[in-house]
Amino acid sequence: MVTEAAPAADPSMIGTAHAAFRRDLARTRIVVAGGAGDSRRTALGEHVLWLMGALHRHHEAEAALYPLVVDHDPAVAPLVATVDAEHGVIAPAVGVLEEAAREFRDGADREVLLAALTGLDSVLLPHLEREEAELVPVAAGSLTDEQWHRWHQGRTAGTTTAAQRALEVHWLIDGADPGTRAAVLARLPAVPRVLHGLRRAYARRFRELWAGTPAARVPALTLQNHADWS
Repeated sequence: MVTEAAPAADPSMIGTAHAAFRRDLARTRIVVAGGAGDSRRTALGEHVLWLMGALHRHHEAEAALYPLVVDHDPAVAPLVATVDAEHGVIAPAVGVLEEAAREFRDGADREVLLAALTGLDSVLLPHLEREEAELVPVAAGSLTDEQWHRWHQGRTAGTTTAAQRALEVHWLIDGADPGTRAAVLARLPAVPRVLHGLRRAYARRFRELWAGTPAARVPALTLQNHADWS
């Protein structure tokens, strides 16, 4: 039976997105460290660039959300300031990883990309944990259902096509538990026809990136199971 606990626990779905970022960063490290062949270089490099674009959009959405939380609970302002400052520290590490991904795609040694992954992990992973453990619970109790609905609409409006949004839905639910999958589909109902049509496209991307490697077994990495795969 599909649980309805997930939407109520995190109406922002920030934790769901974090689990997807952790999962793909871990998968990338596994494949690159294992000696990705030339056939995967382009796919891996392009995927890392897509992932960093998704992270940038994620931080922009958070920047629009957190002032609403402060309006409801001014006491959380120092925590929001800390999180905003961490975004500023993460941005340069993202830039380094993007450059390393381009170099790896074009034939550079894998150590460049592995070092850039380590650099991002060192600043991003503690930040994700802080947000989920300290800020998401406050946010979940601060906004009304209507405010959450408007925010979810705003985080995609004018930034991506229906096909891109559908592909991101498949990315979010990759390796997630049934309750999380139900929550994502309820919060981000991409056009059903487009969502179904992109299923094959996402499956093809999965095969190009992870199939035949230990990375294919890595699930969505939550705060609870991340240590098991780090």
